[in-house]
Amino acid sequence: MTSRNWKCAGIIILTLMIPGLILWARPTAHATSSREVLREKVVQLLRERYAIADNVQVTAGPLESSQDPAFYECLITYDNGRKKSTQPVSISKDGRYLAVSPLFYLGSDTNADLTRSIRTYFKLGPEWSLSVGALRPSPAPNFDTIIVTAEKGGQKQDGEFYITKDKRFAALGTVFIVRTSREIERMINTRNQPCSGPANAPVTIVEYADLECPTCARLQPFLENDLLPRYQNKIRLVYKEFPLPMHAWSRKAAIASQCAYELDPSAFVRYRSSIFAHQSEINVANVRDQLLQLGESAGINRLKLAACMDSEATLSRVEADLREGNELQVTSTPTCFINGKMVVGIQPPAEFYKVIDGALRHAP
Repeated sequence: MTSRNWKCAGIIILTLMIPGLILWARPTAHATSSREVLREKVVQLLRERYAIADNVQVTAGPLESSQDPAFYECLITYDNGRKKSTQPVSISKDGRYLAVSPLFYLGSDTNADLTRSIRTYFKLGPEWSLSVGALRPSPAPNFDTIIVTAEKGGQKQDGEFYITKDKRFAALGTVFIVRTSREIERMINTRNQPCSGPANAPVTIVEYADLECPTCARLQPFLENDLLPRYQNKIRLVYKEFPLPMHAWSRKAAIASQCAYELDPSAFVRYRSSIFAHQSEINVANVRDQLLQLGESAGINRLKLAACMDSEATLSRVEADLREGNELQVTSTPTCFINGKMVVGIQPPAEFYKVIDGALRHAP
């Protein structure tokens, strides 16, 4: 297994255990918040990042002392009306960091303390053997990542965790960076990108999608046939490739999609929509022929498309989209940013309208 398992329209799920979450932003000298504001922020960020439905009640308990003196801890309760579940979280006192797990202190023996914390937190018995990989840089400042492999009965499973650069604390899960909508907008390249709608539209929707993702295929008609006609020249839709490693032919499709854009931008959306519509007919064995046939039906020169696909001439464009999505810490598809505000997965139409209408009210 790889260190990450990706899921369409869902959150990243590690096979070893349910990961923690940290939201990170660069702290400022005077960034202070009241405890009540911090608790509200925790709930808001969890809802946004994990696309928690409105019918699920999320409440944050009192803020208590954490092992790290710069953090508080509190207990989050999720209630869908039928079942309640809880999750301990930690939030920094300046309101910049949120960890959906306690922060664990690490002593001089980092690996031993890390594995001991993992065993304790996830209740892993002695039948599990744990081995720790090497520290690697992470997208989050001041954190490295580390892979811990658990083995039992010949089966191996990997979990990815984050360690502070000073090796004093461990977060048992992914580290996310919290940025303002304006910061996110500045990080996204919208020049020379496939898009629908006018370049000067007051609202820009950037969608990171995987062409093999069934949920992306369900979202596509809504974006093209509902949102664009509804808002007309008020929105621009920018398409980004985000092929997930769990999918067998999505990378080839992403390359072909970008080839279509370079060969005939006017045919791009038609081709992309056709791939989604014929998703169930495509497999590893026939993907090249299917992509060429769909391209020809969309009005793209078959020979030119084949040459572009076979040479992977647009791989650099796909990789640029992936790097950008990874920097924004996109973890599932589809993920949209509406004027920098994240919307994960398929939401009810009213939710999209609400976010877009709010963006229109605040647009210059």
